[in-house]
Amino acid sequence: MIERLLAAFAEGADDDGGPRTGVGAEEIADILWLAARVDPAGARPPGAPAAGPGGEQPPVPEPPGPEPGPDTPSSPVSGGRDAGEPAVRFFPASPREPAGKPPDVHGQPADATAGRRGSPVRLPRAASLDDPLALMRSLRPVGRRSIGGPGEELDEQLTVERSIERMVPTPVLRPAESRWLDLALVVDTHHSMLLWSDLVDELRRVLTRSGVFRDVRTWQLTGTGSGATPMVTRGRGGPPRNPLELADPAGRRLILVLSDTVAGGWREAPVQGVLRHWCAHNAVAVLNVLPERLWTRGAVRPVPFAVRADRPAAATRSWQQVPAARRAGAGRRRAAAAAAAVVPVVGVASGSLARLVRVVSGDGRWRRLACLRLDAEPGATGAREDPAPVGGGSALEVVERFRASASPTAQQLAAHLAAVPLTLPVMTLVRRSLLRDSEHGHLAEVALGGLFAPWGAEQDAEEVEFEFLPGVREALLGSQLRGDVAAVRELVRRRVWEFMSRNRGTGPDFSAIRVAAGRAGRRRVADGALPFAAGPPPDLEPGLRDRVVRVRYEGTPEPQEVGTLLTPRLVLTVGDTRFPRDAVAWVRAYDREIPCRAVWWDDAPPRVFLLLADEDLMDPAAWPEPAPLPWAQADPRAAPVRVDGVTDQGHPIALTGEVVRYEGDRNGELVRLSAEPETWTHYRGGPVSHGGELIGIVHGVWPDRMVFLSGRALLDQSDFRAAMAAHGRTRAADRSIVCLAVQPGDDGVYPTGSSPNAEARDLMVQLMGDAGITGRLVGGEEGAPVLVLLDAPGALGKAGRLLSELPGAMALFGDRRSDGSQPSLRVAVAVGPAETIAAGSRGQIMSEARRIVRHPGMNRRRRPSAHPAPVLALSHPLYEDLGELLGPTVLRTLAPLGREAEGWVCTGDPVELGCALVEADELPDGGIGWPTCGLGASMTLPAGCVGIRLPGYDRCLAHLERPEERVYLGALGPGSPVDFRGTTFDQGLLRRLLAALREPGQHPARLGPADFDRAAFVDDWNEEGAEFLDRASFVRAQFVGRARLGGSTFAGPVSFDGAVFLGVGDFDRCRFHRAAMFRRTVFRGLAGFAGSAFRDEASFARAVLEGSADLNGMQVAGRADFSHTVFRGLAGLSRAGFAGPVSFASATWEQGLVSTGAVFEGPVDFAKATFRGRVRFEGLSIRTSPQDGLTDQHGRWDTHRRPDGTWDVHLLDAGDD
Repeated sequence: MIERLLAAFAEGADDDGGPRTGVGAEEIADILWLAARVDPAGARPPGAPAAGPGGEQPPVPEPPGPEPGPDTPSSPVSGGRDAGEPAVRFFPASPREPAGKPPDVHGQPADATAGRRGSPVRLPRAASLDDPLALMRSLRPVGRRSIGGPGEELDEQLTVERSIERMVPTPVLRPAESRWLDLALVVDTHHSMLLWSDLVDELRRVLTRSGVFRDVRTWQLTGTGSGATPMVTRGRGGPPRNPLELADPAGRRLILVLSDTVAGGWREAPVQGVLRHWCAHNAVAVLNVLPERLWTRGAVRPVPFAVRADRPAAATRSWQQVPAARRAGAGRRRAAAAAAAVVPVVGVASGSLARLVRVVSGDGRWRRLACLRLDAEPGATGAREDPAPVGGGSALEVVERFRASASPTAQQLAAHLAAVPLTLPVMTLVRRSLLRDSEHGHLAEVALGGLFAPWGAEQDAEEVEFEFLPGVREALLGSQLRGDVAAVRELVRRRVWEFMSRNRGTGPDFSAIRVAAGRAGRRRVADGALPFAAGPPPDLEPGLRDRVVRVRYEGTPEPQEVGTLLTPRLVLTVGDTRFPRDAVAWVRAYDREIPCRAVWWDDAPPRVFLLLADEDLMDPAAWPEPAPLPWAQADPRAAPVRVDGVTDQGHPIALTGEVVRYEGDRNGELVRLSAEPETWTHYRGGPVSHGGELIGIVHGVWPDRMVFLSGRALLDQSDFRAAMAAHGRTRAADRSIVCLAVQPGDDGVYPTGSSPNAEARDLMVQLMGDAGITGRLVGGEEGAPVLVLLDAPGALGKAGRLLSELPGAMALFGDRRSDGSQPSLRVAVAVGPAETIAAGSRGQIMSEARRIVRHPGMNRRRRPSAHPAPVLALSHPLYEDLGELLGPTVLRTLAPLGREAEGWVCTGDPVELGCALVEADELPDGGIGWPTCGLGASMTLPAGCVGIRLPGYDRCLAHLERPEERVYLGALGPGSPVDFRGTTFDQGLLRRLLAALREPGQHPARLGPADFDRAAFVDDWNEEGAEFLDRASFVRAQFVGRARLGGSTFAGPVSFDGAVFLGVGDFDRCRFHRAAMFRRTVFRGLAGFAGSAFRDEASFARAVLEGSADLNGMQVAGRADFSHTVFRGLAGLSRAGFAGPVSFASATWEQGLVSTGAVFEGPVDFAKATFRGRVRFEGLSIRTSPQDGLTDQHGRWDTHRRPDGTWDVHLLDAGDD
């Protein structure tokens, strides 16, 4: 094996003059040095025994099998895990087994594949010192400087003066100043000091970094046990040296002996002799690592003295000393005490150390210090051995003796330590994480309380693991209030994991083994080893943690609340103060902080805010469906609910609780929390959810409970619903649930054993199965309508498909009746928000549908039984939604059912109305998706101004001050991209904008990519011949004045979908090079497209042209869509040319149509078109005969074919509708 290792090291080390790539002696030394410091616990196999006296290895005993317990794994980690198993656990890296098994032929232990395996990691240590900065401040009195340091330094003042006098640069040097006092830190190496190794290291770093000492050197004091000879070394394992070497004859050294004074040698002459010698030359003190209340447990007991020194760093023997406690008539004893040599004893607390430092500084004031008398007889030996921590009796007796003398905090700490392995860094972690108000002295109480088993002297502080006496660990765990020992251990380990998660320092660290569920590492965890930290089990239900963001209000440096994302931009949160209308909040999501404004708020406590962010806080494409965030439909009190929050570092955290009633239905209270909310956790504003559905948001947090505002309280407020509808990323149709009420008539003869309601129920079941639509059927009892509930998303589309296919299903069911007649049905459609919380709100929607289907107006419109079509009516909210989404054309066939709010009955084809519902469901989102100006916001108008906020400004273009407007417009030029969505152009603003976009002179304005969605043009657009060099969007824009865009060129796609032209809409001679969309556009005045050319498709579907429509000379190269278009004025189509397919399906001409020389090169569809008034086609060029699609429409037509193949078609009589 050694030969193979040496050969690997020497590989590449040829003597051919090339570079030496092998490993030599220096490289091997570096490897060994680095291996001893990186993961030192892995330097030898776990539990490897030390060599025997003769260099032989002792026999390897068989490792005892671990006793079964809550932490003993039943089987090796194999990739799976239980539902409640922690996702990650941390074990100490120190060896536990007394010996390993013999290695196999490959050099691996025989059981290397058994048990748990993990990866070695380095974790930050928790601080042992409570206030290191206070310790540094206490050292300031001895931090003065003095002349006499090594070398010289430049005297800047004299150098300047001398150089000016001599007119030549003349440096002046002076003796260098330096700190005047050295520090010798002497550390007791008695095995009891292993407990305080971390404290010693931290104290050494504090003393070194304080900068008040000229030199800080650390020495090791050995031989402090009974009968031993004290010596000093410069490092652990170094050669022993005479302690007298530490004395400085110059008297400029402070000697601090760091010890717990537990060793028996402290009361014997050798140790006291060393201290007396040091006190004769230098200032000496004992720095006791134990708290002052435990000093009596050491080998010696300090007594109080009043001391003072008349000069800095005076030798301790020269200090004036007076016993602090005197008794009358004890003059002889008093004189003897005054003559005895003493050494002061101070603790590691800043106040105790400060008193010593004041005396050392030589301020001459009397101060009370505890001191050790150095009056042991020469040659005297200890009267007793080192105090042993082991007490007799059973484990319960040991625990009872400890509790009789320990403080309550120490008792709690001992109970917590029973759940973890007893290594130095782990014990400090437990103290810091579970008992934040505890001190280092409480750990000392536990260590010296007789609970620990004895430990040896020759152990590495990095690897040592202490043990309780037999049965003590179980006694401590079983005596706590929690009966389940596993629950106690889980609580302690979870708190330690949380502490490490939020305290990721860059200071000292320690070795550990990380065991992740489902993963096997290269380091084996000893059988029976206890973890000291465990992460939470993996979330079987992720909850809403991906929807939680942090919220910071102006005036606060860091976020204090969290918020819940309802959409990619809407945040629901809480706050303590009123939110001004123009105030800005900041939402921190991931690594970004985005400004946002309130679009809704509730001043009643608790104050709730709905914030709109300037940008998407989450990728809309990654936003899970449904959107916005769904509200819970049922009462969750029967099951635990989840609350998501974040830590100070922004890491997600969650807990669970049970819901109880609190102040009615407006609020809910969470009790029996799974974890206590900490000061470093933030839950206010976080979501309360169940099954991924939102129940409410938290507004009050206490250690044992939380209070949240219910969703019902929010959705009951109309202003909140309006704000959600105005700023939600999805349309109202996507957030709706639909209820269909189907009421059969009592006419006809039904099959034997059946009834009208049973037939109607069977009809709907078969119809839903054939259409592939899922829903719930409710009711259908005798005389009651059958109710069909359709859930979001896509509820409107589902209802539309059912209505479209309902006449066909009715015809099939007519064959089941003995008389062959079709069943008569009345159908009502009602819609409601999907955010509904309780079944009662669903009941409101069902009640609305029942009311409409039973309305007397429905009976008056019953169709003849031979006509397979239902009588259909819509609720008023659905009527408004359709008008908002599809425009006024869809409402033409709807008549009031009594008063308007009572419902709307369909006077046309129900199939066509069903298709309209499907179309409305498929429309893209048309909400406001940009940062708005918000000026003028109020409770009645929560959105305020919807104009887009300009980059670098907090307002839109319309609300800029005139100087700001000039600066902004001055930065624009011909071809600049413009984005003025939602902006109102009034008082000449449009003229000034177009002037900034044109070349000097009479050139037309030139626009780059243009976004004018929802803009309001109060000014007239009189810019004929404008050039749009890229895409242009005017979706839902409103032209209050005249819109004269004649002769304009649109190089990219253009959309006027949903736009409204209140005046003239002039597009004569325009050139559209890409697709042009005028769907659902409303022209209240003249609509002019004379001579316009469409090089791609053109769509006027569902457009309304209320005035005359001049389409003469229009040329369309692609597909032209005029389906459902309404021409209420006279329409002209002369000399129009259509190269592709054209659809006039369901179009309406109310005042007539005049066309001469129109050319249709592709197929033309006039299905269900309606013609009134004067309709004349002269010289019509069409591929098929007009009888195939035009003259078969309602009315009486006259057709004549000309010799040139064109047609003359006249409407003679429109007939009755």
